[in-house]
Amino acid sequence: MKKRIYILLSVLIIVSVASFFLIKKFFSEPTKINYVDNPDVKTFLIKKYNPGTCYGMPSTGLEFLIDIKIKNKPELVDYIKKTFNTEDKFVIYHKISQIHQIELIQKSYGYDFTIQNGQCCTIFTYEGKVKIKNDTMSSDITKTSIKNVPC
Repeated sequence: MKKRIYILLSVLIIVSVASFFLIKKFFSEPTKINYVDNPDVKTFLIKKYNPGTCYGMPSTGLEFLIDIKIKNKPELVDYIKKTFNTEDKFVIYHKISQIHQIELIQKSYGYDFTIQNGQCCTIFTYEGKVKIKNDTMSSDITKTSIKNVPC
């Protein structure tokens, strides 16, 4: 009986997450902002701010979702293994999630960034600037917002 409930809950979570992303993709307004992907800048921000990846009620027992996410990103997984010196799949999954929740917009001085910091019942959003001078990065947060979500 417990196994059936676990399977039913897992399927419900997967369907809910998939529905959210489909709705977001097809019904959100198109954006003209040119986001860039720079793993080195994102790594710098992760090491400095260590954003959380919990959005709402914490979930457990979804190891198969972790395996899928890791399997679908082999180059990113290799980068994370080398950069963060880890083989732990839970750490790798967490770092993939952190990388994906950082948005970068290239500017003349470096980058503007937005970081979603999920702390389960509270989500913090940080906006700021990464300045790059002589291969040295520095960052400042220029705006913070807080949103409480159901738990």
